[in-house]
Amino acid sequence: MQENELLKIVGSIESKSEHPIAKAILERTKEIELLDVQDFEAIEGKGIKANINSNMYLVGNEILMQENNIEILEEKHIYQKLYEQAKTVIFVSDSKNLLGIIAISDTVKQTSIEAIKNFKDMKIKTYMLTGDNKTSAQAIGKMVGIDNIISEVLPQEKESKVRNLQEQGKIVAMIGDRNK
Repeated sequence: MQENELLKIVGSIESKSEHPIAKAILERTKEIELLDVQDFEAIEGKGIKANINSNMYLVGNEILMQENNIEILEEKHIYQKLYEQAKTVIFVSDSKNLLGIIAISDTVKQTSIEAIKNFKDMKIKTYMLTGDNKTSAQAIGKMVGIDNIISEVLPQEKESKVRNLQEQGKIVAMIGDRNK
């Protein structure tokens, strides 16, 4: 599939989303004429399902693709390299086949690196709790200096992960996640 056609589909679908990833995609597709989207469904922690011109599309992570029997292993060498570069990988498929892969990278703020260093200087252990893929999460953790990474956590699982740390006798403060 041509890049512009893929971006038109993804931009159209993401225009219905409130997720931070959608903002990044919409910034890239702002010059593209978007298509009409029907039956938009956000699947928490996994991605989006929607129809365009009676064709069903999925935009999301590996789990979403696996749950919908979309074969992505053939492209593993591509997306594994992107994960190692600390990129968020978004898979795009129709109802049967992978159409493309989009990679988005977060910008790590210098203030985040400094904050983690300050926590370490105060002997405070830091953890990163994220929905990101394990490889990508470890790469980001390494960039900012976080040693304890808990990855591939769905939004609805975050509270139980924090509670688990508390049950281990840890005092927990959570920074950076958005409220619903």
